[in-house]
Amino acid sequence: MPGYSALWPTAETVGDLARRQHEVVARPQLHALGVTRGHLHHEVRARRWRLAGQRAVILHRGEPTPVQRIWVALLNAGPRAAAGGLTAAALDGLAGFRRPPRTRLDRSLVDAATWATDPVFACGLLAAAVQQRLTTPGRLRVELATRRAGRHRRLLLAVLGDIEGGAQSFAEIDAGRLGRRAGLPAPTRQAVAVDPLGRRRYLDLYWDPPGLCVEIDGAFHLREEDWRLDMDRQNDLVADGRRVLRFPTITVRATPDRFLDQVARALAAPPGW
Repeated sequence: MPGYSALWPTAETVGDLARRQHEVVARPQLHALGVTRGHLHHEVRARRWRLAGQRAVILHRGEPTPVQRIWVALLNAGPRAAAGGLTAAALDGLAGFRRPPRTRLDRSLVDAATWATDPVFACGLLAAAVQQRLTTPGRLRVELATRRAGRHRRLLLAVLGDIEGGAQSFAEIDAGRLGRRAGLPAPTRQAVAVDPLGRRRYLDLYWDPPGLCVEIDGAFHLREEDWRLDMDRQNDLVADGRRVLRFPTITVRATPDRFLDQVARALAAPPGW
């Protein structure tokens, strides 16, 4: 197996190496820079350096930072090691730092999502990455398409469509299908309500009676301006005597039983609720 210097960038001095790797280095790297075993042990005995596993050396005696702990794990794992999953994705969100080797961001996000046991967390992770403009639904879909198997794969592909702007079709088709399967009465889809200023408001799902609106929000609703307008729109609906339930597409897709339970209870609630 190639040595550390063959796979990672070389440094001219121990100081250069320390700055590049957050004060954590590998013993073979020190040896390549002329640091003998005796010198290493002298620095450790003098309590200036600290050994961390079989290969890693921390060049201070303080508490390691989270990034330094990642470097320790990578250096002990060997020169071909790289951070992956949520760890790698988090590193790609840090601005202004030299970073350890890691998998590409899109792979890191998809790895983390398919490793997660909670489907809501998995979907929220991809939505958050797109919302923070770290990637796009298209790039994540390409990465996910390379996986023949993986936890939540079909769910994640569906959610990526919602994030990309398909929330309306989801509300009109998938939510209606779920309701029919559960025996709920059929709603009016994209019903029109006129607010006090004469503006036409389109309701995703509407039951009249009892005047129940169900709104299903895509990822774009998380933007501050859209969120404010959504609140204003909801207030108008409630002030006019309607009842409103709101669900993010991720929650509806990942936990449909919860969605159906809340809608059914609202439909069965007595007048004046």
